[in-house]
Order: sequence, then C-alpha cells, then structure tokens
Amino acid sequence: MPDQVRRKILVVDDDPRDAELVVAMLSPRFDVFVADTTETAVALFDREHPELLVLDLRLSDGTVGIDIFQAVRRRLGHAPKAILVSAADEAEDSARAAHMPMLRKPLRQRPLLELVDRVLSGR
Repeated sequence: MPDQVRRKILVVDDDPRDAELVVAMLSPRFDVFVADTTETAVALFDREHPELLVLDLRLSDGTVGIDIFQAVRRRLGHAPKAILVSAADEAEDSARAAHMPMLRKPLRQRPLLELVDRVLSGR
C-alpha cells in the first residue's frame, strides 16, 4: 500500500520557541514548514504549496500576519486557508476583518488540531 501524501502547513512566526511548539504539535500529522519573515514565507509558499497558513499576528520586522495573508492571496487570486495566532488583544479584530479564525497564545495542541482540521475540511 503506498504511503499517503501528508498535507502541508506553513507556520509563520519569528519567535523560534513558538514556531517549534507549533511544529511539535502539528508534525505528527502534517508536513510543517516554518518561516520567520514575509520573504521566506512567500518563497516557501511558492515552493511547497501548503494547504494552510498558521500566521502570527506580529513579526519583529513590523510585518503583521495579515500582510502575509494578503501577499499569498494576490499570488493565488483567492484567499488561502489560514489561521491567525496571537497573544495580543487586537488580534481578534484583525482576524475578524480578514475572515480568518484565530487562536490565542499560548497554544494548546487539541484546540489547534481541531481548528486545523475544521479549516482544512472547509467547515
């Protein structure tokens, strides 16, 4: 029986500890790629074609996850599947404005996996 193709997820977070945590939570079920800048995120998106983006609200270079979402949207011609993650209070407003689900940091595995499954299934 051939190996089943694993779905791909791109995590964009400039905090290595947060990124490693998300990778640890998702990698048993998914192929996970990590970017810490917009340039790296767009390059990985173009190369790996992930089905889902997990975006931190704020990166240290001043970029916000919504900017990366918009950059990918322009490349695709439609909105990518994405989840916004943040500890910041204003993240909920940003997620709502982008019609994107959101999880608050610190992340926990079960809620993250449940939301990933829901977003990937289109529910």
